[in-house]
Amino acid sequence: MTAVEVLLSAPGLPRDTRVFVETTWLGEDRRVPLVDDGSVPGDAPADALYVARLEGEAVRLLAVRLVVAPPGEPEHVAWEGVEDIRAEGDRLSFREAPGERFQRVAGVAYARDPVHYEAASALAAAGWALVVFVYVAWLVRERLR
Repeated sequence: MTAVEVLLSAPGLPRDTRVFVETTWLGEDRRVPLVDDGSVPGDAPADALYVARLEGEAVRLLAVRLVVAPPGEPEHVAWEGVEDIRAEGDRLSFREAPGERFQRVAGVAYARDPVHYEAASALAAAGWALVVFVYVAWLVRERLR
C-alpha cells in the first residue's frame, strides 16, 4: 500500500477556487480535490495550504496533473509531470507561480503553526550559541595550558 500526500501553498487563490489532483493509478483514473478545510489530519482550515491524499497499491512512477477551477471560468491545468514515488507517505509539494501556474518545490512553507516555527528557530539559535560557547571555552582552556 502506498500513500502520497499532495500539498499546495497558494495564498493568492480566490477562496471559491477549486483545485484537483488528477492521476492514473495502476490504470485507474483518479481525480481528488485538494482541500483547505482542516479535514486532513494535521491541516488547519483556511491557512492557504491545500492538501490531498492519494492511496493505493504500491507504485513507482505516477503521472500527476494539478487542475484549477476558478469560479466562473473554465478549468485549466496548472502543473503536470511524472513523479518518482520513493517511499510510503511520500509528499509532493507545490506553490503558486506566475501566470496561473504551480511550481514543484522541495517543501512548502507551513503556515499551520507559526508559534512552533518561531520556537524551533529560537531553539536552533540557542543550540548554535551553545556550540560556539563550548568551542571558545575549549580554545581558551587549551591556550592557558
